[in-house]
Amino acid sequence: MTNTRSTEKETQRRNEKAADLLAEGIQPCEVVKMMADEFMCSKQAARKYVEKGKQIIIDDINPKDRAFMFAQAYNNVLQDRLDAKEAGNLNVQSGSTKSLIKLITSVTTLDQVGCWDSEVEASDLNVFKNFSDVKSKTHRHSDLDALDNSDLPF
Repeated sequence: MTNTRSTEKETQRRNEKAADLLAEGIQPCEVVKMMADEFMCSKQAARKYVEKGKQIIIDDINPKDRAFMFAQAYNNVLQDRLDAKEAGNLNVQSGSTKSLIKLITSVTTLDQVGCWDSEVEASDLNVFKNFSDVKSKTHRHSDLDALDNSDLPF
């Protein structure tokens, strides 16, 4: 490892190199090792290059293309899950379910603006409440059946 700091230009080049390796399909942990070896830097520094590389890849994709790619990946994983269910392969079925969950949770990373807009629209449904108001308006319900038609957000 070297003790010298890389220049801004070198850092950008390293971030782009990490993005290129990730785009080739190499696993992030492998890219970290490769970057640390090639540039004689710490693994922590290499992890930062990989994180910036991931962001470069995300930023380079047109938002409309992201939506199409997400839908395509979602449909493929869903089809894999259905095929595994039909074949009775529980391992692949559960792996596909995990992949679906991962895809769904990645939406906030892929479409930050769209997720923000949907949160703002949801604010009309009192998703973002002032916590002091909520704390002062505590309701106790002894009859849980009375909650069936209530306006609770969950």
